[in-house]
Amino acid sequence: MTDRIKEGIQMTGDTKITRITDQIRLECPIQFLTVEHFCFTWGINTHAILTLEGYADTQELTAGVREGLLRLMIGEDTTLFCGQLVKVRMEHVGRTVKICLEVKSGSHMLDRTSEARSFQDTAQSYAEVVQDVAGRAGGRVICTAGKDVGIGKPFIQYGETPWEFCMRLASRLGTCIVPDIVTGEKAFWFGLRKGDEIPAFSEEEYTVTVYREFAEGRNGTEYEVESGDFHKIGDRTVFCGIEMTIYGVRAEFQNGELTYRYLLREYAAISPLYLERFAGLGLEGTVVEVQQEQVRIALDIDGGNPTGEYFYPWYPETGNALYAMPETGARVLLYFGGRDERDGFVLHCLPKDRENGQDYRNRCLATKEGNSLHLYGENVDVSKGGKHSLSVGDGSIGIRSAGKVTVSAKSGVKINASRIFISTPDELDICQG
Repeated sequence: MTDRIKEGIQMTGDTKITRITDQIRLECPIQFLTVEHFCFTWGINTHAILTLEGYADTQELTAGVREGLLRLMIGEDTTLFCGQLVKVRMEHVGRTVKICLEVKSGSHMLDRTSEARSFQDTAQSYAEVVQDVAGRAGGRVICTAGKDVGIGKPFIQYGETPWEFCMRLASRLGTCIVPDIVTGEKAFWFGLRKGDEIPAFSEEEYTVTVYREFAEGRNGTEYEVESGDFHKIGDRTVFCGIEMTIYGVRAEFQNGELTYRYLLREYAAISPLYLERFAGLGLEGTVVEVQQEQVRIALDIDGGNPTGEYFYPWYPETGNALYAMPETGARVLLYFGGRDERDGFVLHCLPKDRENGQDYRNRCLATKEGNSLHLYGENVDVSKGGKHSLSVGDGSIGIRSAGKVTVSAKSGVKINASRIFISTPDELDICQG
């Protein structure tokens, strides 16, 4: 374990053991006199959570409440639950203190900080992308899905935590992610955990829930059964004559008895997840390479570094008439017309010298040599390298040059106005001949 939770009461120190029953023991930084109740839930696409209530000696707590892992064991070597303390609440009751703990699986530490980056190497598999994301955050992942499936088109992590992004990728494969509850570390499965074959549950009493599978357009069935034996997500059995898999576990200890309830499904029913904020979003970047009517770009969210060989289509705002392909080094906008970032396209070039807050209706065509054509609402400006310019407006025409200006015509030049102003810093020669 490399990180420690610093929410709630901060703790440091040794682990202490509390015998809850002959078979169940608690390992945590607090020495309990007795544990009255605990309950944990473990499911797919969510962090596992445990709540525990018990009593401790007041003198014991004066030495300081300590930080660390909480682990529930059954028998000598079976871990029921292991996670990080995130909240501690105390209430004095006579000479003892009632303590209520909230514990989360270590996976929740992957769900704290949002990040932004792109994955444009389409040769990568889903598993490779997930391992990269989890590894950067200090986490570990076991991939049971996506090992041999390439991403095909770029994925973009935008304002998502590693946990959220990996869950979205799993949904695109019709599967899920499952938090680890054994190590207490930042660990999870990408894809359903590969479990064991277990004995059939009793069919005398169970609850049936019918739900709508939006992705498949049909109804699904979920069974909830109770048992006195501990099993894990991914374990398989036969129930009501159908091969079923455990997709959820709820364990509760109360009145000295530990019971388990399991959610059984025939298969996962995971609808694809999308990031709604992509609709209408534009990400800035720099053109790295141009290929026919496609461009490869290095996005600013990646620090301006290319992250793959993917070429986005160039769809200029003018349509397929009167447009020029952006050149290498040009600043462009990667636009998303819908919630799926995989359908992004490059919309238009951005002027390098634009000011913050510039009106989007002002257009510019610029070349790498520094020549430009600006189309404003009031006038049109043509510039040659920034040293020579022509400005045409509704009421005026302006010519500026750092060198010689020559006006010539085959038959003649006519200037007609109520007033004509010509200025020069040195001298002015007007000749007729």
